[in-house]
Amino acid sequence: MVMIKDREKIQRLLSKVKEAESGGVSKSLKNSILSKKATSRKGIEESFGLMERNVVDMKIIRGLCANGIPFNVLRNPQFIKMLNALKKAPEGYKPSSSEKARTVLLDECMRDVEKDLTQVKDTWYKQGVSIVSDGWSNVKHKPLINVLAVNARGAMFMYADNFSGVEKTGVEISKYLLGAIDEVGPTNVLQVVTDNTANCKAAGREVEKRGKTIVKIVERVLNSWRAWLKNGDENTKVFGLKVADTIKDDLFWEDVDNVLAITKPIFLLIKFCDGEGPKMGEIYEKMDNMLGEIKDIMQ
Repeated sequence: MVMIKDREKIQRLLSKVKEAESGGVSKSLKNSILSKKATSRKGIEESFGLMERNVVDMKIIRGLCANGIPFNVLRNPQFIKMLNALKKAPEGYKPSSSEKARTVLLDECMRDVEKDLTQVKDTWYKQGVSIVSDGWSNVKHKPLINVLAVNARGAMFMYADNFSGVEKTGVEISKYLLGAIDEVGPTNVLQVVTDNTANCKAAGREVEKRGKTIVKIVERVLNSWRAWLKNGDENTKVFGLKVADTIKDDLFWEDVDNVLAITKPIFLLIKFCDGEGPKMGEIYEKMDNMLGEIKDIMQ
C-alpha cells in the first residue's frame, strides 16, 4: 500500500510539471514569477546605473581639478545648460579645437551675450542707472577696479581694468568713473557709488565738478510711471494715480525730509566708523552728538 500511495504522488507531481510545461500555470503564479523577475532586474539596473553615475561624477571632478576650475561651477546654471546640451549632442560629437574656441566661437559668444544684455540696457533710459565701482586684487595680487551698472532690472558687469603701475589718486579714479558715465550716457546716471576711502572721496568730488550725474529723479520716475500706466488695466491706473498724487503731495515730501534728517546723523556716524585710521577714541563722542542731533530733530 505504501508503494501505491507514493506512486500516486509521483504521478500527480508529473502531471503538474507537464501542465507547467504546456502553459497551464495559473495566472497568479505567472504574475508572481514575472514580478519577482522584474524586481530583480530593476535592482540590477539601479545598481549598474549608480555605478555609471559614479564613474561620470569622477570624470567631471578629475576634469575640474586638472584645469583648476573651482567646484562652485557645479552650481552655475550655465554649466548645467552645457551638460544638458552635451546630452542632446549628435552621436560622435567632439568638442571644437582650442583655436576655434578662442577665435570664432568666442566672438559669437560675445555677440550672443550682448544680445541678451540689450534688454537690460534698454531700461537705462526709462529707469536710470547707478554706477557702482570698487577696487580689489586678483589671485596674482594685481590691483583692479571694476564697474557695474545697476538698476531695478538687474546688475550688469561692464568691465574691470588693471591699475598696476598707476597711482590710484582721486583724479585717476575720477577719469575711470567719468569714462563709465560717458559709456552709459550722462543723462541716464542717477548716482555713482564707490568705496569710502580717501582717494574715492576725492574722485567723487572730481565727478561732481563735471556735473554730469545730476538728474531730476522725480521727473524720471514720473515719466516711467506714465509709460507703465498706459499699458495697465483699470485697477492699475487707479493705483498709479494714487502714487502720482502722493509724489506731488507736499506733506509726503515733508515726511521724506524728516526721515532723511533723522537718518543723516546715523549715516555720518557709520561713515566715520568705516573710514581710515583708529576710531575708538572719538566714537563715543560722535555717538553722543548723533543722539543729540536726532533728539533736536524730533522735538
